[in-house]
Amino acid sequence: MLFCIAAAGCRNHPQKIAAKIKVPLTSYLQCIYFLYLRVQKKRAAPPECPLQGCSSFHFQAETVPSNKHASFRYRILDQCFRHRRYRIGELVAAVNTACAEEYPGKPLTVRKRTIYGDIQFMRSAAGWSADIRCINGCYAYADLRFSITRQKLSPREVAALRTALSVLSQFEGLPQAKALQSLLEREAGPTDGFNPTLVQFETNPLVRGLEWLSPLYEAAAQGRVLRVHYRPFQEAQVQPLFFHPYLLKEYRNRWFVFGHAESESAIRNLALDRIESLHPSLRPFRANTDWDAAAHFHPIVGVTRYEGVAPRAVLFEAAARCADYIETKPIHHSQTLVEKSADKSVFRLFVIPNPELEAELRRWGEAVRVLENP
Repeated sequence: MLFCIAAAGCRNHPQKIAAKIKVPLTSYLQCIYFLYLRVQKKRAAPPECPLQGCSSFHFQAETVPSNKHASFRYRILDQCFRHRRYRIGELVAAVNTACAEEYPGKPLTVRKRTIYGDIQFMRSAAGWSADIRCINGCYAYADLRFSITRQKLSPREVAALRTALSVLSQFEGLPQAKALQSLLEREAGPTDGFNPTLVQFETNPLVRGLEWLSPLYEAAAQGRVLRVHYRPFQEAQVQPLFFHPYLLKEYRNRWFVFGHAESESAIRNLALDRIESLHPSLRPFRANTDWDAAAHFHPIVGVTRYEGVAPRAVLFEAAARCADYIETKPIHHSQTLVEKSADKSVFRLFVIPNPELEAELRRWGEAVRVLENP
């Protein structure tokens, strides 16, 4: 990009180009001179690009990067900066070598601009405020005892974790809440004083089956099969299942786990309040390679989907006293307003009918009437 800017400057007035890319004219001219030194190779190690220090020019890495390999690069650079001084080319080579070893078979070539951006991020407050010095084109920590792996959480990170903890702790049984609490106490010490809840979700601590949330989550995350004893409502016999959990889903304060039951071909969902026991199994785990959860839930309300049933239009009429509530909180994402008058509204859904849809329509009593029976 910088070479393109310099090339444009050779054909146009420097002041116009500097204004177009929104950088000071002096920084722009210094950048051209910087590139000239590189092309002519009059210096063995060119200085850092002057535009990197300009407040109007931002590398993408100055904000938290979206590249999933960025954290790996930071660790490699951290090891380099603690060891000795490295030229930028040596840093590029070190990161590329480490990437080739960590991700074999994947072409993850890193260029100088990426490393410059990584250095800028490590120096920034959004990173670790690392004191990385560049002397004669060579980079290292000012204090070789410094390491990004030894830094405590910043106040902003502590605040973010406390917010996440206040949300997760409302869901009884989730293992992440205890892990976050332990991390916060280790890094920032115990919470002092009263910390009010700022966001509150509807929860019901008396719902049965919450004790299964943690073992089911861990089994799904680690790819472990579970032997489950399951008793559906209205059935006297317990069903023994070898279950491969894929997804935990909550619907109206009731939790369900979706996965593969070895006795069935289709995806099965189990309500946690009907699980009587579960134990780990040594059977090989069948990874989820073909079930798309988003596509599965797209045409339904709730969690029940009947195989082989296509979505259809459901037209219903709502009295004025509840029409606004239904309009502002749609029953399903396919809901559309067909007709509205002073005393009623007509809505259309395009869904696969199931018990959850029927319960949702019935809960309004006589105020809602189905016009086209699903």
